[in-house]
Amino acid sequence: MPRILTDHDFDEAIIRGLTRRIPDLDWLPLRAIAAIRSVDPDVLAVALEARRVVLTHDVKTLYPLALELVAKGVAVPPVIAVPRRIGRRMSIDELELLLLAGTPDDWGVGVVQLPLP
Repeated sequence: MPRILTDHDFDEAIIRGLTRRIPDLDWLPLRAIAAIRSVDPDVLAVALEARRVVLTHDVKTLYPLALELVAKGVAVPPVIAVPRRIGRRMSIDELELLLLAGTPDDWGVGVVQLPLP
């Protein structure tokens, strides 16, 4: 089971829904280890060091940054971008499938955006 790190603005209702379905989900909110609002490169660095998958709603800056770094050959943690527009129920359904069906190594470059194709 992947270990999860959520960025500061991730919808905790989604996490609560996931933990009802996956009781042993290892989840850590970024604010638990970073008192101030971290910038995107710091979020990626913290998650990489902690060996955690990043869950984010930030499809405008964090997600593109992760893709850019991967293209440059820079190590980044797995990142799952969850656009708010897909809603909580679909987010929970798709995250459950993604987290239970494979490992971050199965995700290719490790940067994906929901909904799944």
